[in-house]
Amino acid sequence: MRYVGKKSISSFLYVVIKLSIIVAFIGLFLSFLVYMFPDWFKANGFKSSFNYPGFAVRVNNATAVLEYPLVYISLWISGLIFIGILYCLKNIFKEFAKGKVFTDRNIRSMGWTGIFVLLFAVTSSFYDLFRGFMLASYFEDLSSEVELIATYRINPATVFVGLLILIYTAIFKTAKEYKEENDLTI
Repeated sequence: MRYVGKKSISSFLYVVIKLSIIVAFIGLFLSFLVYMFPDWFKANGFKSSFNYPGFAVRVNNATAVLEYPLVYISLWISGLIFIGILYCLKNIFKEFAKGKVFTDRNIRSMGWTGIFVLLFAVTSSFYDLFRGFMLASYFEDLSSEVELIATYRINPATVFVGLLILIYTAIFKTAKEYKEENDLTI
């Protein structure tokens, strides 16, 4: 089984990630349309399947997410950062598919991937926080006996992965320097 070069796993992953970027952009665009034009979707026969606790809820015949735009804004920012991660991975696997592993482009892409993963940890936590505020206010309206507290918590596993990618970036950079030095001695 080949990992690098044409007709390898890298070539396959390059194509899969390219398609994933397209699907992610379509998803972000559709979520933007649903947010900006909810009445159009309802008028054209779309059921309000977007209305369930945790994503959107109905409060006095108005969609609560429209009252909490920070939920959508943080979701869109997280989505764009995720697309940035996919784009960097696409660049890495494109180079791998060409048989080039230790290149400047791969090292830059790996560094940006690590930074994007760390940013994703922060922005996705804001999404959870704002969604928690939205749900807390919804349940407060239903009952005064329920107390919900929205908390901000960064996923430590995501931070760990981001830092690990940055460490691998430094290792790749050192390996590239050794490779260049080795190429000069031959």
